[in-house]
Amino acid sequence: MNAKTLLSVLLVSAAALSLSSCRQPKYFHYTSDAQDFAVEVPYAWRVFYEEQGSNYVNTTFLGPFDPDFFRGAPSFSVRWHAMGAPFVHGFDMEQGYASTEEYAERTLKELYQENSLMEQNIHHIKVSGKQALHFVVSAPMSVPGDTRYGASRDEQGNTAVLRQHAYVVVPAESGFYVLIYPGTRTGFSRYEDRFNKLVNSFRVLKDGPTGTKL
Repeated sequence: MNAKTLLSVLLVSAAALSLSSCRQPKYFHYTSDAQDFAVEVPYAWRVFYEEQGSNYVNTTFLGPFDPDFFRGAPSFSVRWHAMGAPFVHGFDMEQGYASTEEYAERTLKELYQENSLMEQNIHHIKVSGKQALHFVVSAPMSVPGDTRYGASRDEQGNTAVLRQHAYVVVPAESGFYVLIYPGTRTGFSRYEDRFNKLVNSFRVLKDGPTGTKL
């Protein structure tokens, strides 16, 4: 190899290293403000935070615009529920949950009702060293006729969003975390690997936002 050829190889190698160092990572490590959980989430997704004292805390990770999702917004959520504590949902005060099993049963009954299809029945998986509940449900949701994103029309001309939502419920001493992927039947597979990454990387650091360190 002559000097000119060697120089070309070195320049190509340097360019490749420069490109790889500038390549956007797929995930970033997120630790909650309360230092109660850590997780790997998609890089550059926006983070929104909502709390109701120490009873209910919701962290939502919002992805880029995608017309196959309701309102064009793919997202994941990590929610904390203090065991048995009431919380405000919409404009109503909701009764708290006595167990992770009650959360799963009431969610399926109250949110999706009889027209739901279980894509994955309730079963146990291991998350952060704990026995978590996992299930996936599909169900239509009626929406206004002018809804632009994530909606479709049935044979009767009604407009609906066919939801496909995944849940993972992770127990703690004084409550539990719920990891949620509120997808659509059309778009669900697009971000399923990222949700799986979130679930597999999820670590409980404290017993809830105001609890003791584990």
